[in-house]
Amino acid sequence: MRICRIFGWLGATAMLTLSGQPPTAAQQVGNPVQIGWLGLFNDSLDDWLENENRLQALCAGLGNESEAWSRCRAEKLAPRIRLIRLWHGPSEQSRLAGSLLLLATPGQGLRSFFVPTRGGAGTEFRPDLYDADWGYGPYFHETFLERRETWFRLPEVPFPKGTWINAVELGGNPHLEGVEADEIVSSPFGDLVILGVGNAVLRARLEQEGDMSCDGGKPEPLLPWKELRIPVRDLYSPTGHLLIHKKYTRGC
Repeated sequence: MRICRIFGWLGATAMLTLSGQPPTAAQQVGNPVQIGWLGLFNDSLDDWLENENRLQALCAGLGNESEAWSRCRAEKLAPRIRLIRLWHGPSEQSRLAGSLLLLATPGQGLRSFFVPTRGGAGTEFRPDLYDADWGYGPYFHETFLERRETWFRLPEVPFPKGTWINAVELGGNPHLEGVEADEIVSSPFGDLVILGVGNAVLRARLEQEGDMSCDGGKPEPLLPWKELRIPVRDLYSPTGHLLIHKKYTRGC
């Protein structure tokens, strides 16, 4: 299914732009209760991505050259779409802020688009915590700046300032990834081992060779190190996106 057909399903006015826009407005990021990312997927979408790998089982007994096989193959490899409403506040009584369009294509992975309420151009974006191989994680998570039960406030660009999503609409329990003690992250300050997270300061040290031993041998002993104290606000871009990333999304 081509992208133009997908947006035709959403409305004749919708079309796709693949290029992101530069930040247009600064956002003051306060002291979030939790530093982390919200998964922009559910278990059903994640499972659908594996259809290419299990096509023989899904279409078993139909004969690889038959018309029934072709229909089954087309059905099981078709993109699956999910459309989630976005809001200007943590309530469905607030104004709509647009929609999040998720596209899960077997063998190709997940894609995400912001579709504004006025129609027009939809913008594809890559979530802040991302790994192209959905077999790990999966990692397809966007920064959240505030949480109120199942509601999460999203950063600006491509979303308007003050955009909220109700994770219930994603389906299933929210998939959350947080910044916690002993986590190893890449960052503008170097690759860090997290020591602790407070409301205003992240405590960390620089990663060493012995922190991620993958050869099965005895890890290298830690060398003397100095604790870094990084203001939480410095972990975010001016538009509210986390500048850190889990370093070992695929393990060793």
